[in-house]
Amino acid sequence: MSRASRRPLAALISTAMIVGLFLIPGPTATADDCDERYVPGRGHVSVADLGGNLSISVQFEFTQQQLDSLRCHNPAALEVDVVVSGAVQNYGDRTNRTNLPNSYVDTEFDDDYSTRVLTVGTTAPENLRADSIYYLILDLDGYVRAIDSEMTVGLDFQRGRWAGLSPAHPVEAAACARGARRDPAWCVFAANTQVMSKNGMDPIHLPNASNYVESGAWGGPLSN
Repeated sequence: MSRASRRPLAALISTAMIVGLFLIPGPTATADDCDERYVPGRGHVSVADLGGNLSISVQFEFTQQQLDSLRCHNPAALEVDVVVSGAVQNYGDRTNRTNLPNSYVDTEFDDDYSTRVLTVGTTAPENLRADSIYYLILDLDGYVRAIDSEMTVGLDFQRGRWAGLSPAHPVEAAACARGARRDPAWCVFAANTQVMSKNGMDPIHLPNASNYVESGAWGGPLSN
């Protein structure tokens, strides 16, 4: 056997054990081997009050390593939570725009009275691409501040799983049934939540006024 022909065999032996005539592959990755470093590396949030109407713009981009961390868990969804503290629930007409693939708008059912969690998600996290800028724009026309409450806008990224539909998960099964067992707004539940105040961006404090623009960012400027 020539010296050149020995190298492929050596590489094969280094990646598997030979027992008799059987090759035993090395261990494969499991969910326990996955980390939670899927927060986008860079992003920007802008909040504008336009005479009593609130417009919130979020932009972010992932690195390939962050997407690999996300996909390692094989999630059912990735959700972006815009947490508006100090705004009364269900007041104001809400509109949503996003370029997330297979996007959906989550329900605000059972949220706190003085906090609005405005969530947009994707059921196709496998289609997210590194170094692409994703955005969501949320408009609240005629929102109402809670009395004697400071108003802030924070951000979370949340890895989602599909609801448990067995009798062992009665609350999740009942919620998913409201969505005919196919609507992610009712059937996706949090598997992990990354709060951006712990990942580089503090909540944005909003003045008790109108006609302003406030902003926050993390990780440096977006690529383009």
